[in-house]
Amino acid sequence: MSTFALRLLDRPGGRGRYLFERNVMSHRRTWAIIVSGFFEPLFYLLALGYGLGTYVGDVVIDGKPIEYAAFVAPALLAALGHAAYLLAWTVVGFELARRAYRRTLLG
Repeated sequence: MSTFALRLLDRPGGRGRYLFERNVMSHRRTWAIIVSGFFEPLFYLLALGYGLGTYVGDVVIDGKPIEYAAFVAPALLAALGHAAYLLAWTVVGFELARRAYRRTLLG
């Protein structure tokens, strides 16, 4: 890591670098969830926008023809936001549930 990045991570309490390393190590097995949550709407855009769009053609709204991919893109952008929300809740919610379970066991 560069010296500048280390200085930025060490600013608040001097242990930011260790916290960053801990987060990287704890999420090293969940990278597939993060990647799939990001790329899933893009795959839908390719499949629906350009794949299905070749069969559907242009969509006419108020007398103006719009390409089908541009017509579907806002809905897929909303799906991306929802996927990001679900991804965050999957990672954070699992950690909260694990901590609650541990607290219950330890008393």
